[in-house]
Amino acid sequence: MNIEEISTNERPLTAEERKAQREAERERIKKRFQGIDQSLIEAVPADEQPNFFDDTSEKRVCAYNRVSTDNLQQTSSIELQQVTNVQTIEEHPGWHLVKVYTDEGISGTSITHRKGFQEMIADCEAGLIDVIIVKSVSRFARNLVDCVEIVRKLKYARHPVGVFFETEHIYSLDPNSEMFLNIMAMLAQSESQNKSDIMNDSIEKRFRMGIFLTPVLLGYDKDKEGSLVINEDEAKTVKLMYYMMLAGSNTIAIAKTLTDLGRKTKLGNIKWSSSGVAATMRNERYCGEVLARKTYTPNCLDHKAKKNKRNRNQYRMADHHEPIVSPVQWRAVQKILDSRKYGFEGGYLPISVIETGALKGFVSVNRAWAGANLEDYFAASRKAYGGDLPQYVSDQETEASNEICAKDTPSINRNAFQVADRNLFSRVGEPFLGITSNKLKFAQSCFERLGGTTHIEILLNPVERLLAIRTCDENHPNAIRWVNGKNKTRDFGSTGFSGMIYSLMNWSENCRYNMPAIIRHRDDERIMFFDLDEPIIKLKKVESKLDTADETTEESTDFGTPLIIHKNQTRVPTIDIQGEWNIGAASSVIENTEELSPDVSSVFSDISKNK
Repeated sequence: MNIEEISTNERPLTAEERKAQREAERERIKKRFQGIDQSLIEAVPADEQPNFFDDTSEKRVCAYNRVSTDNLQQTSSIELQQVTNVQTIEEHPGWHLVKVYTDEGISGTSITHRKGFQEMIADCEAGLIDVIIVKSVSRFARNLVDCVEIVRKLKYARHPVGVFFETEHIYSLDPNSEMFLNIMAMLAQSESQNKSDIMNDSIEKRFRMGIFLTPVLLGYDKDKEGSLVINEDEAKTVKLMYYMMLAGSNTIAIAKTLTDLGRKTKLGNIKWSSSGVAATMRNERYCGEVLARKTYTPNCLDHKAKKNKRNRNQYRMADHHEPIVSPVQWRAVQKILDSRKYGFEGGYLPISVIETGALKGFVSVNRAWAGANLEDYFAASRKAYGGDLPQYVSDQETEASNEICAKDTPSINRNAFQVADRNLFSRVGEPFLGITSNKLKFAQSCFERLGGTTHIEILLNPVERLLAIRTCDENHPNAIRWVNGKNKTRDFGSTGFSGMIYSLMNWSENCRYNMPAIIRHRDDERIMFFDLDEPIIKLKKVESKLDTADETTEESTDFGTPLIIHKNQTRVPTIDIQGEWNIGAASSVIENTEELSPDVSSVFSDISKNK
């Protein structure tokens, strides 16, 4: 190749040259697809596929039948289906019956509990079946996804299996069948949804009319009208459960006692479990009430029940039938069961409030007791005050006081003054209480300032929004050991109580709150108060010790607030240290507890005699 040729090949093509090149390529492609002489090609035709109904080749055939309920009419229906299937298979040339698979009283919206269906699919996958005969798409599956997925799985298996739907006249191995099958499966699913909606509407109307479902229940039988009537022998078992729980027993001890006594469950079992005892005592029917629709099924396809948390209407009716235990006893047991998850032990714990002295209006707190809510604490505290509730300094009174001060000191501009934030000062050694959404922690200095006692009682005044602690004996029902073996204050869980405080103060769960202590004492007696309205707020980002000054959590800091605004926002805690002291004043019980101390021994002995 000479130099002139190289230079010609490397130079770019002109527009005319590129056009000519494309035309040449187009002509080459046209010529290629013009084909060759057809006489040179020999066509080998495919075997003609026999029609499904005319096919007489040997096939192993099974039938599948399903009905949704197990009543007598449905039993006759499924028997008729089976006879028809057997006749159809035996009359068809080349077909051999393998088995008739049946599911009775099972919904078609899910394959989870359809044992007959699952057995049939397993036999298909094992290569034992060639064709499945089923009456209709809805009998095979009412779930569109399940129906299409299973049919495709069988169609494209190593050993293909066809499904013939008699009513729709669809055979799944037919190339044109899938579109029609999808449509029919969709209609079957829609029909199930419509039936579910109709059933839910019917149940809703029944509940509104006071017609409730009455399932089989320990302690009760049903009369001819379906109403609950007490079974005296079984009722003794129920009473023993509730009475033992009110007396301080736990579900484990109750289950062991019932097992030892040979008491039977409604199903006739004599071995009791802790969870079974708890579930039994949660049933509101034992106090004569009915709460309808405690669960609901959001999806008619999977039939999974969910707890009804106001997702659907509920209906409650008191005095629906004769109770085995009183409503007071039943509700008390519910509070005990609620408190168990917080570590509470013992029987029912009534609310008590201090009615006189420096702690007037304070309610004794058990951090693990979930039986009392914020409204209960408010009611108890207000009862101690009667009609004479403490009054805070109002905005009008503060403004009037500011005007008087301004007249006395006209040369001072109080707008130029601020109340400094306590975060600007060192807090080393300062006693305070730290509260998170699930824990309490007292600074070590609280233990030292309170006199080194190992047990304390926590008190809450929700009206004045104050917490207080005082020393108490370790046998006090609400006593808390707040120090470890080395007399160092420790964290302890208080999810139930902390949640109530956060609700009272409208605090954020993402923050931790430290309240400096206000200490009052007379002679050897001391009380430590914590003002919930004056917390130091910290974001819960990293762990830190609550009793150290160099904490690493972020704080809400500011140089201060204007003096007038501060005075208007600050209320004066009502802590009477000049009047009656009497910090050991006996607490008075607010609740009526007469029904909460039943005679367990009488029920126990009655059962033992009949054992």
